[in-house]
Amino acid sequence: MNIEKNDRGSGTGLVAAALVVGCLMAGLAGLAGSYLTSVQQVRAAADLTALAAAQAQADGGDACAQAAKTAADNDVKLDECHLTGDWIDFVADVSVSRKFQMAVLSADIKSEAYAGLLSR
Repeated sequence: MNIEKNDRGSGTGLVAAALVVGCLMAGLAGLAGSYLTSVQQVRAAADLTALAAAQAQADGGDACAQAAKTAADNDVKLDECHLTGDWIDFVADVSVSRKFQMAVLSADIKSEAYAGLLSR
């Protein structure tokens, strides 16, 4: 192998650049993964909150009060709670949110869910 004197060390810059790009890509992948995990957690919390509200309504309790408690237990904020129907046929509609903050990314993650009891 015949290397000229002024070509020595030219690979060092390329390896350093490749390492920087690799680290940036790994950081972005971690950020995206964290965001997607938070989205799934908020969706699951919305489902649980709607089910808790529907169960409370079916048991004769205060559906929206139970929804607020369940939302707080799951680290989300209850934005809206609506009941449609009567004591027999009803649907609980809830909307929850959570603030996502990581590095330079900041977003409000929101989700809605419905649950209820409908007779045929």
